[in-house]
Amino acid sequence: MCVGVPLKVIKVNNDNTALVSIGDGNIQISTIFTEDVKEGDYVLVHAGFALRILTEEHALEIRNLIKEIQDE
Repeated sequence: MCVGVPLKVIKVNNDNTALVSIGDGNIQISTIFTEDVKEGDYVLVHAGFALRILTEEHALEIRNLIKEIQDE
């Protein structure tokens, strides 16, 4: 099973990449599949690629569901 993770965009770069917050750190991802990503957006990330832009509400809902699964 493959799982996309909602992450918050910290900085958008000019080379189709962005810096996103994950846990206590940050990672660089590709935004080649998602046009118009802006700082502060939440994106669904899988294998280092932003697959879609999410609303904050939807991102937090997904995070909560993932946490529930991990806690079981």
